Amino acid sequence: MLKIIGEGPEEDALKKQVEALGISDRVEFMGFLAHARMTEVERRAKAFLVNTASDLNMVSVTEAIANGTPVLMNTVAETHAYVKKLGCGIVRDNWGADDLKTMLDRYEEFHSKAIAGRNQFLNTGVAEALVDIFNEDRGR
Repeated sequence: MLKIIGEGPEEDALKKQVEALGISDRVEFMGFLAHARMTEVERRAKAFLVNTASDLNMVSVTEAIANGTPVLMNTVAETHAYVKKLGCGIVRDNWGADDLKTMLDRYEEFHSKAIAGRNQFLNTGVAEALVDIFNEDRGR
């Protein structure tokens, strides 16, 4: 089941396309989700897909990684750098069906890399980084 989260200018066109393709039984438009619900959906997802034209900083990408969810996204949002650095997904403009297949085929690899790198986005990881910075500054 493809779950589309959020609202935006493409929503009506996407709904019409889903209907025209006859795949309404396999696509769910969830609209805006509160943070707790979004986290729940991300944790169970095989992939977090992003194809934005305008969102430059997407916290939801780092949240997906923190949840262990592989990411397929374009390069518009600066958070694509985390996906590249951690190797927990695919970053490609104009991604398509072949990339979706690769995400599914390599799910275990991308998932394990997200799990391995997620600490930097969790409170404990951020606290550890701040302590390291503080200790480095004291040592100068």
